[in-house]
Amino acid sequence: MKQRSDMKTFGIISSILLWAVAIWALAQPVKTDLHTGIIIVAAVILVVHFIEVSFFFWHPRMRRHLSAKNVGLTLLSGVHHFMPLYKGTAEELP
Repeated sequence: MKQRSDMKTFGIISSILLWAVAIWALAQPVKTDLHTGIIIVAAVILVVHFIEVSFFFWHPRMRRHLSAKNVGLTLLSGVHHFMPLYKGTAEELP
């Protein structure tokens, strides 16, 4: 159980670092290829996180987990927050 918690913590910390680097890249007045690459990668990841959030709206068993906290954490850390909820819901399937 400790390893699972450590992976979730690592996922959240790495996500925060990713968004910090993306904000840094956006804040640069002159953008190089590195800045543009970081922005593109962050944009793709954000789109994937929005797709993950959509599960809260269309999956009938995930709808009960719809809350501002779950949406925010899924947008921030994506699969590291989202998958435990989804796996817990999948275990309830008949």
